[in-house]
Amino acid sequence: MAGFYLRDLQEFRTEVERRLSSTQTFLVEQITPDLASSPDTFELPVATLLRDPQILAAAVYGPDNRLLSRYLRPDVTDRALVPSRLSQFFSTDRSVQISPVRAQGRIVGTLYLKALLTQEDKDRTENLLRGSAIIFLLSMLISLGAGYWLQSTISGPVTRLAAAADRISCEGNYDIRLDIHAGGEIGALVAAFNDLLATTSQRTSEMKKARANAEDAREAIHRMNLELEEINHSLEARVAERTRELATAVKSAEEANTAKSAFLAKMSHELRTPLNAIIGYSEILLEDAQDSEDKSTAADLDKILTAARYLLGLINDVLDISKIEAGKMELYIETFDIAHLVKEVATMGQPLVAKKSNTLYIEIAPHVGDMQADSTKVRQMLFNLLSNASKFTEKGGITLAVQRDTDGQHVLMKVSDTGIGMTPEQLRKLFKAFSQADASTTKQFGGTGLGLAISRQFARMMGGDITVESTVNVGTTFTVRLPLQVQQIEHRLVTVDPAKVPMNTVPPFPQTLPMPAADNSPFDVLLVEDDPPTRDMMARILAREGWRVRTAANGQIALHILQQAVPAAVVLDLKMPIMNGFQFIEAVQVSEPWRRLPIFVFTSMDITQDVRERLTGVTAGIFQKGNYSREELISLVQQAVKSHLSGQPKT
Repeated sequence: MAGFYLRDLQEFRTEVERRLSSTQTFLVEQITPDLASSPDTFELPVATLLRDPQILAAAVYGPDNRLLSRYLRPDVTDRALVPSRLSQFFSTDRSVQISPVRAQGRIVGTLYLKALLTQEDKDRTENLLRGSAIIFLLSMLISLGAGYWLQSTISGPVTRLAAAADRISCEGNYDIRLDIHAGGEIGALVAAFNDLLATTSQRTSEMKKARANAEDAREAIHRMNLELEEINHSLEARVAERTRELATAVKSAEEANTAKSAFLAKMSHELRTPLNAIIGYSEILLEDAQDSEDKSTAADLDKILTAARYLLGLINDVLDISKIEAGKMELYIETFDIAHLVKEVATMGQPLVAKKSNTLYIEIAPHVGDMQADSTKVRQMLFNLLSNASKFTEKGGITLAVQRDTDGQHVLMKVSDTGIGMTPEQLRKLFKAFSQADASTTKQFGGTGLGLAISRQFARMMGGDITVESTVNVGTTFTVRLPLQVQQIEHRLVTVDPAKVPMNTVPPFPQTLPMPAADNSPFDVLLVEDDPPTRDMMARILAREGWRVRTAANGQIALHILQQAVPAAVVLDLKMPIMNGFQFIEAVQVSEPWRRLPIFVFTSMDITQDVRERLTGVTAGIFQKGNYSREELISLVQQAVKSHLSGQPKT
């Protein structure tokens, strides 16, 4: 019906437009000049309209849609055919034509024409209505037939399906089945519903069995819980027993650790003492052989001396690594000049570097300044790195470079060589204790691999680290990065009191004093040492330098000697029978004539923090036997004597 109506509307509009087209065009041409010049007094050309019998009414509106002039056929009296004002939307009347009137590019008004409907137009409308009624009746008949069919094929089965669902919901009986014969989607729905009921019935049966099984399992779990409680009580008893065993094991481990520490302390003394004697006597004999130009004997003695020093270094390394592992290694913090320490290390390492025809280069950045750290351990780290570089480099260059880090808070110490280098695999196990690059390296170059491990542990104890870069057949660079001010590290760090004399140093002395004479010297040294070979060896070393040496086997004998004459200096061992070194120093401090006496402590004991605290300020220096050569020993004693005599009148 909508299609018919739209099609008829389009045809009618086309026919009306065709009827009115010529009249419309003619009127627009006639009224345009008058409407543009005087819209307020405008009149339609009635004669023209009368000549067209299809014109029922006409009107002209201004730009504002206000009525300016109208026309009605003489036999028409209904003025409502012409609206007094055009609506915003044009009329949907199929007999009305509305055309804008334009002059000089603008709209000056609107022409309204209403055509007279003919008998044919009226018949067309009546035919449309009759066709619509017929279509409506046919649609109703079809709808009724479709409804009946839907009721019998769709609505009925669906209604029965809903009723069955309600029954199943109320009764809980999943054995019900629908006996409905239908095709298409309804048949598929009924079949699916029956399948769902069958599946649900099976699941319900299985669930009942599962519930029964779950009840049985609950009973079994209850029995198991009872058994577990019994086992738990038994386990608690066993845990308590194991805890007691563990406590006993911990106590045994602590006792073993204490015994280990005591053993190491004793062994450090027992091993170092004879080795120091071997080293001392070897130095004396080597000097005699060199003076007598006995090259063969000198070479043998040099080998003995080298082996003894190597063994002493090995013992020191083993003791150091043991103390590190036990957490008993201490730091002794003092302020020192970095450049001065580096130059000392270079002087110590020069013989090792030159042994394989290598050249040592020292690069110290300007204004590198001071640092607060354990100078002994810093010196040992750098010496270990120089020793390592010298071992694996031949006829090459070794560089010791020192500078401040870019952050201004750390110092960088680099030891570079042009030696054999290392592979990445060798680098991975480089810092492990008792491990070198590989077995072939150990066989060819020797060593225990402890030096680098100890050095890295020292660096990390002070808040720094050691890193390495290496290329095979090109060389290796070790970088030590340490803070300029080492911070507190638990109980293992002690800061030096500036008012006290630092260890390993002696008071200043004038250079103007003459050296002591070799014959009939009024200056003498009191040597207090309980080990006869060591006492004899050290006495011979001092005597060969022109000093008069008096000896004592313990502190008590030394006090008797002091009562007879005050020496220029005392070289003192700590571990002695009857009166040890600590007791001797305490006795010396109570006497005014003896209080300023420079006392050098040379001991094989481990120099722990407790030892340092007890001896700081009351001794001129604390030294471990074997770590200093004969020349260094003589030089230190001479300096102490000169300092002591500078404040006393000559005799």
